[in-house]
Amino acid sequence: MSDIISTNPYLMFMLENFGINLVVHDMTVAQLCAKNEISIELFLSFTNLFNGFYPSPSVKYTFSDLKTILLFLRNSHQYYLNEKYPEIRKYIAQMYEINEQASVLMVEKFFDEYFSEVREHFYTRTRWFLRI
Repeated sequence: MSDIISTNPYLMFMLENFGINLVVHDMTVAQLCAKNEISIELFLSFTNLFNGFYPSPSVKYTFSDLKTILLFLRNSHQYYLNEKYPEIRKYIAQMYEINEQASVLMVEKFFDEYFSEVREHFYTRTRWFLRI
């Protein structure tokens, strides 16, 4: 598994969103999936997406896979809300130090409006997740 991650470090985000411990050592994909109760087909579909490939349309997902996908999405939403949003806000604040205020205000306004829509999307999806 560590060989796969070394070819695409973004897979660590995928593992994190699945709730998988990032210490994988020399586990195989099958071992990692068994330990974390994720179907190999679903895991490989996501791995393919993270590597720029479409998943196979012939893969049949289970209800358990749906629960795993919802967990992944919920964790992904939390990552953007709790980590990326504050990081971008910090960068915008730093822009005031080297740019004219009017330009930065425009960027800040755009970002705030955009992220308001993102929050609404996450909120709507979270409410939907809770119904399943």
